[in-house]
Amino acid sequence: MGLFSSIKDNYKKSEAAVVIQNLLEEQKECGLFQQDPATTANEIITKAWDYKPDILSGKFGKRPHKLSTASFSLAFQISHIEISDERFPPFHLSLGNLLSEYERNGGLYPLTNIDHTLFETALKIFIERNNEFEEKNKWLLDEIDELTSSSSRTDNLDEGIKYMPHQKYHSFEDWLQDYKEAAAEVNDGLKPTNGLYLIDLLEDDPLKRAYTDLVDPIILGKHFGKVFNPLELGFK
Repeated sequence: MGLFSSIKDNYKKSEAAVVIQNLLEEQKECGLFQQDPATTANEIITKAWDYKPDILSGKFGKRPHKLSTASFSLAFQISHIEISDERFPPFHLSLGNLLSEYERNGGLYPLTNIDHTLFETALKIFIERNNEFEEKNKWLLDEIDELTSSSSRTDNLDEGIKYMPHQKYHSFEDWLQDYKEAAAEVNDGLKPTNGLYLIDLLEDDPLKRAYTDLVDPIILGKHFGKVFNPLELGFK
């Protein structure tokens, strides 16, 4: 029985590790991750499994789904590294992608109460650390705010600000999507992974002001993409 259990554990570990590996490979393509995704993914799963072997091995019921195991493992990882660690942004974004998938399509997966508990734990850690990330990188918000402030528009945007009628956008969300896509078009570090952008992790008040002021999101997004360097996030 012990042998079969060990084989099953290794299989479930591999399943969850592949989920994390795929996410980190996308982060690496964007220039936000410099290490080997496969090796790192296995290390992340192993650390979380060693921390909660009974839950992740299914001792208290059905074994958790690979997505909840991957989410919990990433959350455990980001709870034990500093915000200044260069690995934090890619781990953080990868967790955000998994939580977004859970929010959108959780009902389509055969999830148990243990899965939901693991996701909820991961979400709590994600939110706590996201607040710290915003505080650490407040300069990013300041940069966006500077670009959208009425006193500096013509000085900061070499192409000049263009305004558009509100009827072009039915909501701030539509406007924001164009902004994010425009920024990602000129900067690989701002490209999404599974639909989640680095910009999604930041407070959006400055951008809401730009939307209210009828600023064209495409010009604004492209300019932010030009001045943003993912390697200058303030990490050691």
